[in-house]
Amino acid sequence: MTKTYLLQISSGRGPIECQLAVRKVVEEILRCMKNTENCGEIVSTQDGKNRGTYLSALVAITGPNALEFCREWLGSIKWINKSPFRPAHKRANWFVGVELISLADQTESDVRQADVVFETFGASGPGGQHTNKTDSAVRAKHIPSGHVVVVKSQRSQHANKRLALALLKNEIEKNNQASAKTDARAQWAKHEELERGNPIKTFVGLEFKEKTR
Repeated sequence: MTKTYLLQISSGRGPIECQLAVRKVVEEILRCMKNTENCGEIVSTQDGKNRGTYLSALVAITGPNALEFCREWLGSIKWINKSPFRPAHKRANWFVGVELISLADQTESDVRQADVVFETFGASGPGGQHTNKTDSAVRAKHIPSGHVVVVKSQRSQHANKRLALALLKNEIEKNNQASAKTDARAQWAKHEELERGNPIKTFVGLEFKEKTR
């Protein structure tokens, strides 16, 4: 069975420029995927301070070479560009982090299906020839919390439901108040670590062109 992996792209506790970099990394990941046998989609985002920016995003990657593709992006991503939001700001280096989340070991029992309303529809959009044209796409709403996720990257309705349940679990855990306080401290430490670490990829300018070493 083809596995699905989640790439989590995060600005940590970085400023607005890092939040813009998250969006650009997501767009670049999806662009690069067009040249592979894999397919992917944005399954959730946390909006940043400004329109068109993300604090974090989750991208689902499915395909025969999904894991290999994901590994090429893991670590710190560096963006070199003068701030488009603060022209007088001297800093020009911005960092975001990319982590891998495997869904292979997650179980559906973590979220009760009785608490989830599923709607199915025809898949379309990103994915091209890899997108299933039947009514396999799934919209899942967790009634107790109100969280909603949409998944269409898998080839079957059952697989999309499984991924949706795992994503709902992730959203519920993120919004747990006790976890949120811990996560905030962890994100701050993670962002400081990102800036100290060696970037796996470096991009330059608003065009977000990759810098060759």
